[in-house]
Amino acid sequence: MKQLLQTILFSLTLMLAVSLTATAHNGGDDDKISTQQNLNDDIRVYPNPAIDYFMITENEDVRKVWIYNILGKRVKTYDVESTGMKFDIRDLPRGMYIVRLVNSNEELVMTTRINKINP
Repeated sequence: MKQLLQTILFSLTLMLAVSLTATAHNGGDDDKISTQQNLNDDIRVYPNPAIDYFMITENEDVRKVWIYNILGKRVKTYDVESTGMKFDIRDLPRGMYIVRLVNSNEELVMTTRINKINP
């Protein structure tokens, strides 16, 4: 039963990840967005899995970080203030999250998944 629930949860997470990366809102036009690898190969979210925080590699375009739970609800928002910034996720329960990196116009730069684990 537990394995069945994990399989269902994983499937729902993948469907959510696909739907979040399918479109982005850009100045009133809905543009199709390709997969994470085609958007921006030089940005990395690490460590993954994460316990207390995650970081992103230096990138001039990223101005905000939005974190969504697997139901698609935004659970955290961060303004990127400096390079090397740690994004605190200690208060989030264990699970899978969608991380969206956006620019100053709130246009999507990259979407990825991150696993939050407890030690």
